[in-house]
Amino acid sequence: MIVRKDFIHWAWVILSVCFIDLFINYSVRLGMGVVFPWIVNHFNWRYSWYFLGAGALVMVVVNGVFLRSSPESAGYLPWGQKESDSLNGLAEDGHPKIKLSTLFRDKTFWLIGLS
Repeated sequence: MIVRKDFIHWAWVILSVCFIDLFINYSVRLGMGVVFPWIVNHFNWRYSWYFLGAGALVMVVVNGVFLRSSPESAGYLPWGQKESDSLNGLAEDGHPKIKLSTLFRDKTFWLIGLS
């Protein structure tokens, strides 16, 4: 089966969300069940909160560096848009004009919302 470059099958999206959820779930269990008790035994309970706060600050910095509010600000095109596409069908703010009735009938909208 040949897959187009601009097409991502919905099963891959669901599978990637499951792997991310699995990673987060086991990271929390490992941190709270193994790492923090070790820190409390070797230092004290305050240091476990220091490490937790430092980790949160590191994530803030990483997210601030890598996350962007729109693909255009990072130099990319939105999914499904070709370079040759013009601004036809876009509102003045650059977002596509979509009716709510069309949005609620879209299968992808409900898959993302229920996941």
